[in-house]
Amino acid sequence: MAESPTVARRRLRIELHRLRTAKGMTGSQVAEALGWSAAKVTRAERGSGYMQPTDVDALCRLYDAPADLREVLVLLARQSKKRGWWQAGEFRRAIPEWFHVYIGLESTASGLRKYDSEYVPGLFQLEEYMYEVFRAQPERMTPEKIDRLIEARLNRQKILTTEHSPDVWVILNQAVLCRAVGGARLMARQLRSVAELAVDAPGITVQVLPWSAGAHAGMLGAFTILTFPEPGDTDVVFLDHLTGASYAEEDDQVRHYDMAFRRLMATAASESESAALIHAAIKEYER
Repeated sequence: MAESPTVARRRLRIELHRLRTAKGMTGSQVAEALGWSAAKVTRAERGSGYMQPTDVDALCRLYDAPADLREVLVLLARQSKKRGWWQAGEFRRAIPEWFHVYIGLESTASGLRKYDSEYVPGLFQLEEYMYEVFRAQPERMTPEKIDRLIEARLNRQKILTTEHSPDVWVILNQAVLCRAVGGARLMARQLRSVAELAVDAPGITVQVLPWSAGAHAGMLGAFTILTFPEPGDTDVVFLDHLTGASYAEEDDQVRHYDMAFRRLMATAASESESAALIHAAIKEYER
């Protein structure tokens, strides 16, 4: 059962849409049958806002859902109303609203496949590296806000050391190795940390896409594909930018990114060759 409220809400949305489609009813017919507005039915299937367990029960009964499935979906409705740590207190004020969804998905993912073209991914970043990344953003941040964002990122990293930590496959553009974020000494330590994770942490794979690869499948930018343990929770692609983020969930969209990642895997250096590239970069920074 999904523990993240974000994942619970998404799973609920998917299941309610599937049940309505199987029943052969339109949104307008559902609204009329239950005495709801059409907007309320739409919100239920878009996952915008929280659904009352009683409303979920009413939909399940209308759709003739089996009793055991009805119980599961009502429980999901209750779980979706809970708050994750990222939605409480100082974190809620510091973390952009659009990023709350990603943290919720990431916290329950069983697999993360990431292509990064500019910097070491947040789950691998040292605290000092985080500081330099946040300090470089166009938005002026107070020291207090940067501290909260760093604390939040460190909290996110805890998923790598849990009993059910996700499998993480990261492909780094060689530019990430060459971009001296925070100076040579910091970069040497940061890359050494990445190299150690790739060797010591179970389920973590790191490849480097070298300059010699030429044109490649990731030239339009970074992306993350999230996979989940529950069969009903289909893959999601996360794309972020300066002022927000977008999520690709349609089968065709996800398939394109899956194909792009597979091509990047084939184009990138092997794990041993990637380790050699990372250690060569460390050596250059330590000169």
